[in-house]
Amino acid sequence: MKELEKEGWNYTLFLSEDKQLIFSVVCGSVGLYDFVVALNREEQAAYGSRGKAFLGELARTIRENESSYLTRRISI
Repeated sequence: MKELEKEGWNYTLFLSEDKQLIFSVVCGSVGLYDFVVALNREEQAAYGSRGKAFLGELARTIRENESSYLTRRISI
């Protein structure tokens, strides 16, 4: 995978071999872990138009409401 964007202790955006955008968010408080999802079409479009500002907002949204993203969680 190729790293496209990174904000330390917040998130990393990767491009996979099959051209998927993979978003890894640093979560937790006492213990830290990565919560990883593939961006859907709407999120890809928002990233295309808003860039890193969108990624920061999405990271915050995922961190604050992980349960909404559980069905999309993947392992890398």
